[in-house]
Amino acid sequence: MKPLASIQVDLDSFWTLEEFWGLPQTPRACSLYAIALPRFLELFRTCGVRATLFVVGRDLEHPAHADLLKDAIADGHEIANHSMHHRFGFARLHPAEQAQEILEADRLIQHHLGLKPVGFRAPGYSVSGSALGILKQHGYLYDASLLPSFFNPLMSWVHQWRARPHRVAHSDLGGWRAALAPSTPYYPDQTAVWRPGPTDGLLELPLAVTPLVRLPFYANAHLSSGRGAFRASLSLFRTTPVNYLFHLIELAAPEEIGPSLWRHPNARLPLARKQERCQMFLDELARRFQLVPAKELANAWRSNRKTQPIERDA
Repeated sequence: MKPLASIQVDLDSFWTLEEFWGLPQTPRACSLYAIALPRFLELFRTCGVRATLFVVGRDLEHPAHADLLKDAIADGHEIANHSMHHRFGFARLHPAEQAQEILEADRLIQHHLGLKPVGFRAPGYSVSGSALGILKQHGYLYDASLLPSFFNPLMSWVHQWRARPHRVAHSDLGGWRAALAPSTPYYPDQTAVWRPGPTDGLLELPLAVTPLVRLPFYANAHLSSGRGAFRASLSLFRTTPVNYLFHLIELAAPEEIGPSLWRHPNARLPLARKQERCQMFLDELARRFQLVPAKELANAWRSNRKTQPIERDA
């Protein structure tokens, strides 16, 4: 049996990216949802993939966005919670603010899409024990916020450098302590989320990093590095479950993104090349893994870990 993997898409809009890069909000004729989400849905149909879509609650206030997500649900994709306003530095918010961000988005997802999300990702991969407690209290199955990479501080510095003369929104990608977290699903200790805790808590599905070296293993890196680097990294995985992440902007053309956001990684890459590479990523992953929505991976891990072998890395 193939090990499980999930394909995930963070549905970050133009306004969240402008906030991240410290840019003023720019009126646009077309939203990133309208531009890129239909392309992702078509790509997933072509590749036979059911993915998990992490939704920012504020975007559901736009009826056209809710309609696109209903199309996604009809195709078998999972809808998960990505907070209400995508506030960076999420772990540093007061617990009452974290609860408001989680529960407002939860309410809008239920209201507009008619389903209860069971998964959450914090903006900027920044999660805390208090947020995990809120999620568990309100019936969530998993969190998918941790990026357990040694390279988080370096990537945060690169973001700051690329944002000049503006200042990037506070986002440390979980900081250096995230690198101490397991790279396989685990039950986090609420006093130190990077450390395993009691097995009756919320399950953490960390984002994929390569074994040992812990390079981030997601589309943002592979669109730049290309086919060879992707395949070399993929060859390092044996039985470790993989949570492979895309963002909406990764299927938008440079002219659709606009010059103000060309500092964003891969923003200037031609759309045809992005589409070709994204399909290659999915095809290669499907050869090695059984691709399921994140909640199915979480349920399988919780119910019978013996059916999903674990490869521990250093």
